[in-house]
Amino acid sequence: LLDLIKDSFGGNIGHRKSQDTFYYNSTSFGSARKFIKYLDRYHMLSSKHVNYLKWRKAYLLVQTKKHLTEEGLPSGCK
Repeated sequence: LLDLIKDSFGGNIGHRKSQDTFYYNSTSFGSARKFIKYLDRYHMLSSKHVNYLKWRKAYLLVQTKKHLTEEGLPSGCK
């Protein structure tokens, strides 16, 4: 499954020897954009959807450079 995700969105697969688990990660804005397109079309049906919306908002703030403005600061930091 992780190979399919990597092939579709880019990124890397890693292995944590201490826990004997595999994981997917990416630091690419291109991969993030592909995930957003996918998850906007195929919504998650769990509480993780709220976490996704927060992550998506942060991604969009960075892409539009609004994270550098007062408007883009989290509440309580102004």
